[in-house]
Amino acid sequence: MTVHEVERPAYGRHRAETSGGERRIVLRRPGTCSLCASTLAPRTTAVADPDHGTVRCLDCEGGSALAASARHRRCADDEGTPVGSPETSADLRRRLDQLRDHDVRLLHGRRVPGSSATLDHVVVTTGGVWVVAESDLRGELRVVVEGRRLRPRSERLVVGRRTVTRPVDTVLKQAAAVRDVVGPDVPVHPVLCVLDDGPATDGVTTRGVAVVRPAELEALVLRSGDAGVDVPAVRQRLAVVFRVV
Repeated sequence: MTVHEVERPAYGRHRAETSGGERRIVLRRPGTCSLCASTLAPRTTAVADPDHGTVRCLDCEGGSALAASARHRRCADDEGTPVGSPETSADLRRRLDQLRDHDVRLLHGRRVPGSSATLDHVVVTTGGVWVVAESDLRGELRVVVEGRRLRPRSERLVVGRRTVTRPVDTVLKQAAAVRDVVGPDVPVHPVLCVLDDGPATDGVTTRGVAVVRPAELEALVLRSGDAGVDVPAVRQRLAVVFRVV
């Protein structure tokens, strides 16, 4: 986080400001997290958005979007996929945050216990839990199905002319870790969200992983239906196990 000298905010003692204008503060009076609606007591450290007059708890913050983008710039996958700009990652974060108006709760930038793996985004709806991994794959996306009567069936995600395996394997492992926490009664959906500005994926799915662009992800989550999931309780259970990076 880059620290700048700025004037003291009205709603709390100033700690630091991100380059996006959001400030980490200590609250002078009670507040409410704009994402999870939890009550924030006085003297709690929170992240304030001066443009909208709101605050977020540190659990929902999960590290700034710029920090997440920096991690993606440093870590290319084993297929040598180029990584994207910080703005694309931040745009996805903002797009997901807007879904909270539809009885949706979110977690961003969470560590898988006993592992160096990070959950980019977890979206909890009444229809289940969506484990979303960001990807900077570029090129035409398609699924190649192989196998005939004498060979087992197999699927490959192909980008351009390359077979891509690691991102799919990674999000499947992350979804399994989430499933272990929420139990078998809560549907868990692994999603690979491609951040480049290519054409729509038209419902590409491989090995149970939906491969979507950001706009398609929003639609996918909102039409997930109602499986009777207790959204606040499931979100809290996940927040306890998967801590902020």
